Amino acid sequence: MNVDVFLRVPTLPRLDVSVAARSARTGPGGVAGNAASHLVRLGVGAVLIAAIGNDVLGEYLTTRLREAGIDSSRVRVVEGESTGVMVIMLLPNGEKAIVGYRGANECLRITREECGEVVTSVNHVHASGYMALNRDRGESLLNLLSEAVGAGLTTSVDLEGIATQARYFLPRLKGLVTYVFMNKAEATELCGSEPLITCVQNLTKSLGAAATFMKLGREGSAVITAYRTELIKQEEVIHEPIDTTGAGDAFNAATIASLIKGASLTEAAREGNRAGAYACTYLGGFAVEGVSR
Repeated sequence: MNVDVFLRVPTLPRLDVSVAARSARTGPGGVAGNAASHLVRLGVGAVLIAAIGNDVLGEYLTTRLREAGIDSSRVRVVEGESTGVMVIMLLPNGEKAIVGYRGANECLRITREECGEVVTSVNHVHASGYMALNRDRGESLLNLLSEAVGAGLTTSVDLEGIATQARYFLPRLKGLVTYVFMNKAEATELCGSEPLITCVQNLTKSLGAAATFMKLGREGSAVITAYRTELIKQEEVIHEPIDTTGAGDAFNAATIASLIKGASLTEAAREGNRAGAYACTYLGGFAVEGVSR
C-alpha cells in the first residue's frame, strides 16, 4: 500500500532544472490495494495483507480501504517506519515516470500460522513479486503460497520486482504458482537475448504453472502455456489515456475474478484487457478513485 502523489508535468525534469507541474493530486495506491479495489468493484470480496506506517498517510489509507469495502483487518501498522509513497509524474500522452519509497511495505512479515488462518477464508491467493524484495527475503511470500497450495487453493503471482531485481528467486516459486502475471517490459528484462515467447513458455513449464498472462499494453495480452501462445487483442482501445497507473493491477484483478468464476484462460484475459483499458480512463490506480482529467 502506498499514497500516490500525481503531478502533471509537460516534460520530465533534468538535473538542476525544475519543472512546474500543471496539477497535483494524491490518492491511495500500491499494487495490492489497486488490485483489491478492482476485485471489489467486480463483485469479488478481497482480504488485503499489507503494511503501513504509524503516520497520517497510514491513517488516510486505512480510511480509504474501509470506504472501498476492502477487508483490511490483515493490514498491520509498522512503528517507526513511513507509509510507502510514490511520486508519479504524468506526461501529456499518459505515460509516466515514478520515484517511490516502499517504506513500511519492506517490513511486511507473515507467519505460517497467520497464512494458515487466511487461506481458510478465501478461494484464491494473489501475491505481488515485490514481496521477494522485503527484509525477510521473500519468506512471507513463500509462506503464503505454500499454505494456499497446501489448502488446495489456486494461486497467482505478478513477477513485478522479481523479473527485474530478484531473478534468483524464481526457482523457489516452483510448484507454488497456478498463474503467472508480468508485463512485456518485465518479460524482456527477464529473458534477455533469449526469444521472448520461448523463454516465457519455458518459465511457465519450469514453475509448473497452468499459464502465464503477459500484459502488452495497447496491444492487449498474451496467454502463454508450456506448449502454446495466444494473443488476445485489445478490443477497447483508449486513444488518449488519462493515466496508465494501475492498469496492470486492474488486468490482474479482472483476470483472477474471471478464472475463479470458471472462465477459460482466453475469456479471462479478455476481461483483463477490458479492465486495463477502463483503468486508463481516470487518474490513479485505485478503482473507486476514478476521476476525470
